[in-house]
Amino acid sequence: MELVVYVPIGVVERASLDNGFNYVADTLMFAGAVLMLAGARPRETDTAPRSESEDPVT
Repeated sequence: MELVVYVPIGVVERASLDNGFNYVADTLMFAGAVLMLAGARPRETDTAPRSESEDPVT
């Protein structure tokens, strides 16, 4: 998805590669921050009572 958006910008503005790289780096850093935040959130636990048929046989 990122290539579809930023490759045309890079082709049109070939003289300013630093600007195009900045767009790509900003997008990747934002995506990484969102994934880190999602991973840091506590997970929901299963609070429904289990039936005896779901218990593992020991």
